[in-house]
Amino acid sequence: MRSMRCDKRPRDEAVEMVNDPPKFMIMDKTPPLLMAWWNDMHEFRRTEIFKHLGFLTDIMRFSPDRDLIEALIPFWDSTSNVFRFSDFELTPTLEELGGFTGLDKDLRSKTLIAPRSVNGNKFLEQMHIIHPHKECFDNGLVSLKFLYSIYGKKEGFSDYGNQLKNGQHLPTWEKHRQEAFMVAFLGTMVFPRRDKKISIRLSGIVDVMMKKKKSTILPMILADIYRALTKCKEGEDFFEGCNILLQMWFLEHLYRHRFATDFKSEWTNYILSHPDRMKELVDKLPKGVKAWRHYLLKLTASDITWNYH
Repeated sequence: MRSMRCDKRPRDEAVEMVNDPPKFMIMDKTPPLLMAWWNDMHEFRRTEIFKHLGFLTDIMRFSPDRDLIEALIPFWDSTSNVFRFSDFELTPTLEELGGFTGLDKDLRSKTLIAPRSVNGNKFLEQMHIIHPHKECFDNGLVSLKFLYSIYGKKEGFSDYGNQLKNGQHLPTWEKHRQEAFMVAFLGTMVFPRRDKKISIRLSGIVDVMMKKKKSTILPMILADIYRALTKCKEGEDFFEGCNILLQMWFLEHLYRHRFATDFKSEWTNYILSHPDRMKELVDKLPKGVKAWRHYLLKLTASDITWNYH
């Protein structure tokens, strides 16, 4: 696993960058409803979700570090899509995200999934909801609470009855429940919004994922992280990207791996095992935004693990 490196930048420029870092918020915790939904899912459905999202769902178990993400923002160069530190550059790559999530198999040969337009009626169709609901047409957004009320609770099958297109067949409802969870998960954990609403366009993304086996959402996730970094560098105060993946990616480069990790041969859940590796760093890492800024200013290429793939 390689990240970009280039010894270009003088230290005095780095000092200038961190004088006034932007203030912003992040997706700071997993919504309890989403976690309850996941815990209540049948193991078979979790396995089906894994086929499309890999180990990505395990980010629900993480504690986001807002201080680290905020401290990183000033070092972002949106022209080149890299973090520029004192004597090196670093940027997250598709191969790294693929390795973390277990979705890296034949990555470069897969069809790229891109955002697509979905109106309220199409969303209802893809979520197998017969009767329209006012909330579904609220500027193209829907709440987690609404989706959970229909598909998150087991009672949703009986409570919504003929309002859903499942022929009153429980296994069919369970399949639709799986799809709705994927929409909810992506909308809250991977493509979060400040208002905590979920874009109905994500039903179109999930629809493609379910129908096209050789497709990948990773470029969309990475592009969204890049976009969020750039927006925050320009002054936006909410990180509309997967901050947990960004956090994990950066910290893995600070960890001294005892041996090279080959994701292709070791089908390891790198996300779930990440906290165990971080236990060795917990006493060495800064606490608070100011401490992180000071740490990052002094960070050099020799402090980074460059190749752990």
